[in-house]
Amino acid sequence: MVAVLRAAAIVLASAVVAVGLGASVGATPLLVAVSPALIDVAYETVGYRHEEQALKQAGV
Repeated sequence: MVAVLRAAAIVLASAVVAVGLGASVGATPLLVAVSPALIDVAYETVGYRHEEQALKQAGV
């Protein structure tokens, strides 16, 4: 899960770099919007399995 958070941070940092390199103002909100979407997709594809396994080990 730490890797997902790092990937989201990289996407957010790329928005800052894009502005510095002269990207359009419209591109920056799109990059910022991708960050939470990335976390959501990662959870739905892989993360729920880890959570399910942790709950089984906890006896819940």
